[in-house]
Amino acid sequence: MKNFILLAIVFFIQQELFSQDISGNWLSEDTSRIYSIYKTRNSYEAKIFSSSRENDKEGILIIRKAKKKKNKYKGIIIAVDDGLERSVIITTDRKKVNTLKLKIRRLIIFPVTIYWHKQTVGQNS
Repeated sequence: MKNFILLAIVFFIQQELFSQDISGNWLSEDTSRIYSIYKTRNSYEAKIFSSSRENDKEGILIIRKAKKKKNKYKGIIIAVDDGLERSVIITTDRKKVNTLKLKIRRLIIFPVTIYWHKQTVGQNS
């Protein structure tokens, strides 16, 4: 019985470690954008917090209706350039701490994967 309780505690600790909260500021792979992810009433949304790209506007909604299901967040990502909406699955990368993995369905067979990195103090602020 003690082993079962210990195993259950280890399992729940592991789940907590790998179910990182996605709220906060995240840098694009090329660090040209900072996205702000925040919790709404029933889901998560993301907006462009700041950008060094010429045609970007701060405050534009990028992700909407991202809801947590197990260790994933499923929602809609909106392309900045043309406004097209596609499904996105957001997970934390277990190999890279403070990294989000976004898998975007562009074509049925070929999803695109991008990474966002947690913004640290003084980083592109």
